[in-house]
Amino acid sequence: MTLPRDELVRIVLGALSPAERSNCVVMLDSRLRRRGEVLRLGARQLTLPADSFDVFVDLMPQANWGHAAAHVLIDANSGLYRREEVSFPPEDVDTPELFVEIFRSAPRP
Repeated sequence: MTLPRDELVRIVLGALSPAERSNCVVMLDSRLRRRGEVLRLGARQLTLPADSFDVFVDLMPQANWGHAAAHVLIDANSGLYRREEVSFPPEDVDTPELFVEIFRSAPRP
């Protein structure tokens, strides 16, 4: 990991509005995604321009799916980010060895 976890959290929280920060769950994909890798974001595909951390943000954690969520893709070297709006989580978000919760402001169910 080029960027420490607390720095990733700071970047992601900076990409969210105050209302979004007040009720969200942030999950870090533990795999460093490599430049040129193609990520599936729902029906869309995105080719990564740089080695990146993929951070998934559930913006309505109390709801079932088909709601506001986002991927914050953070360049592993520069810390610059790109936010991509989605309505569904990654297929493997419930795999604890892949996705690690790094921030939660929403109450646990």
